[in-house]
Amino acid sequence: MTMHFIARSSCLTLFFAAAVCAAEPDWKQVEESPTSKVLIQVSSIKASGAGKAFTYRVDFNETQKNTKNGKEYRSVVVKALVVCSTRQMKRGEVNAFAEAGGTGAMVDTYLPAGDEARPFGVPPGNSDDKLLKFVCFLSPPAAK
Repeated sequence: MTMHFIARSSCLTLFFAAAVCAAEPDWKQVEESPTSKVLIQVSSIKASGAGKAFTYRVDFNETQKNTKNGKEYRSVVVKALVVCSTRQMKRGEVNAFAEAGGTGAMVDTYLPAGDEARPFGVPPGNSDDKLLKFVCFLSPPAAK
């Protein structure tokens, strides 16, 4: 009876570990700095008009604090759109999470407005450029 319980517990542990490991490969890291990592959710890349919509995440090494409301977070998940032909990008909804990996409690949601809601040119060499290059040139063809 004890061996059956141990074997069953081991199988459950392996099952849950495999489920956790299987979930992360959907996120592809595109940049790492001393303060953060930028990852893109490969399955989120979809054709959207003349561009491609996608979701990316920034995991911070240390807790960040929103200067307007004091809420603390360790990661943000951002909806975005790029137009490859014109190198334009537009950010949409931003969700901040208490833990790295876009996990834990969602502590804040931000919708860009005004100038922040408009498309902008992506300069070469920064993290937005790395996101654009991955979405436009390195990712599998976007689903329609």
